[in-house]
Amino acid sequence: MARAHWWGLDTGNVGDWGTAANWSPSGVPGAGDEIIIGPGAAGQSVDIHGTLDQSGVALGDIWILEGYIGQIGLHGTGNSTPVNLQIDCTRLHVAGTGKMYISLEHTGAIDVIVEAAEANPLIGESGLYVTTDGTGTIGILSVLSGFVSLAHFADDPSQTCAEAICNGPQAHLEIGEPVTATAVTVENGVCRWLSGNTTGTFTVSGGVANLLGSGAITAAVAAGGLMNLGGIGTISTLTMDGGTVNGCYLATTQTISSLLFSGPGTYHGNASYRTLTAINDRTDNVAYTIESRVKQ
Repeated sequence: MARAHWWGLDTGNVGDWGTAANWSPSGVPGAGDEIIIGPGAAGQSVDIHGTLDQSGVALGDIWILEGYIGQIGLHGTGNSTPVNLQIDCTRLHVAGTGKMYISLEHTGAIDVIVEAAEANPLIGESGLYVTTDGTGTIGILSVLSGFVSLAHFADDPSQTCAEAICNGPQAHLEIGEPVTATAVTVENGVCRWLSGNTTGTFTVSGGVANLLGSGAITAAVAAGGLMNLGGIGTISTLTMDGGTVNGCYLATTQTISSLLFSGPGTYHGNASYRTLTAINDRTDNVAYTIESRVKQ
């Protein structure tokens, strides 16, 4: 295993991953190599836009360093599909703040740790777009800061993520329609959930979560922060334990099979849109509020 640093400034081949002279030491990275992408020898952040299909090379960890502001991958305008950097690696760690389009293509799970991503994109855009090829999976996707989208584009394949975590005050995480997540945890920041597939556990302990997808949720837990309901999939159990749930966020029809109060919390509901089929009795010393809003 070796360590390869991205320089990217070979004359006539600027930005080409597959050019040996764009790396230090010279040579295109091979199996097991650790990849360091940061400002080059002269401080430049060189875009990576050539020989983007690296899916046939089983790389080691990839580190995109703080201070790197180049673009990775290619994208046109609007919601058109990008040309991703296709990589097979053991882990992806992102602290750079350039625009990035990355597809993870690996036979097992890859953890994606985002320490920072572009923080001030245009409205409706992210700094980091990550997807898979549909065969590999994402283990943990953790976002501390910046705007990150998982499976944003229309032709991104169905894919799975063991746990997506939004855990910083400046974190913005979008979970796309084709994603099946075992667990989603929102500790801070803002999470926009658009999944059309079942999510096992969705826990909000801080920040804001906007649940807008058509998929079902097996267990939703409001332990803090704000959970806005605007999806249509059934929530099997919604447990209140210190948070606030806004069931009036969007006028979509949705069933909550069981509303449980295991601690204090506030549920704002609209019977015209959110149907509660069972509400448990509160336990001793647990204060809670259920506010029903009638459609005007």
